[in-house]
Amino acid sequence: MIYEWRRYTLRPGLRDSFVSLFERHFVESQEEAGIGLVAMFEDLDRPDVIHWIRKFRDMEVRRHALESFYLHSPAWKEHRDAANATMIDSDDVLLLRASAPVHATGPLFEAAICHVTPDVPPEALREFTWHSEHAENTFPALPVRSDANVAIRLTGSPAPALPDLSPWLTAPVEHLRLAPTPRSGMR
Repeated sequence: MIYEWRRYTLRPGLRDSFVSLFERHFVESQEEAGIGLVAMFEDLDRPDVIHWIRKFRDMEVRRHALESFYLHSPAWKEHRDAANATMIDSDDVLLLRASAPVHATGPLFEAAICHVTPDVPPEALREFTWHSEHAENTFPALPVRSDANVAIRLTGSPAPALPDLSPWLTAPVEHLRLAPTPRSGMR
């Protein structure tokens, strides 16, 4: 499975408007296009940031699903301007593969995003949910970060101690406190 972790910075005070618009118009319409919506979270420490995760069987399915949604979906065509008007940045996107099943449950979640060297051994990632996928972006109209090599762990809150990745870290670990939105697939 291919996953996208999408972090959007929204215009001040518009997070609730974005979530409402997204959950009213873009949940079923993305699913109809073949996009699996995994979760949407409010960032508890940054009131103008939203995180959402979607999945695809593989990169070719991703291309077809994104083309279907962004080029042909009546819901996207009708509501894209309103959605885009809420955003400052929608290009902070990590392309990922599953490292382990997600067993997290809410009501609150914690994520640790670890920027690691490419030679981190797979056994060091056993407790992490996802790691970077470096495949070519099959839908270039939506950028993904090619500069990042990450391991992400998503857990319920409070999170257990993070495994030691210090030999492979290239930046400080980013810790996120997250609350699911009303229609998030993870609650």
